[in-house]
Amino acid sequence: MRAIVNLKHEPRLREEFEYAHVHNSTVLIDRRTKWGNPFRIGQGRDREQAIARYRADLWRRIRAGEVSLEELAELDGCWLACW
Repeated sequence: MRAIVNLKHEPRLREEFEYAHVHNSTVLIDRRTKWGNPFRIGQGRDREQAIARYRADLWRRIRAGEVSLEELAELDGCWLACW
């Protein structure tokens, strides 16, 4: 994995993601995509708990065949864009 890009600080890239979830080697991973973490911070949940729940849910989706390991491997080497 390369790095995470914060779209709050990248207005040009934010505009590109209005039309597609992948731009060059940057992949959008926000809640609108299959990679987004649906477990928000707050509601009795801190950052570590939200990440732990997402990790457990991602493994559940992999085991259920909803996400393949090949799809996950495609993220390797990409910039990951989120808010």
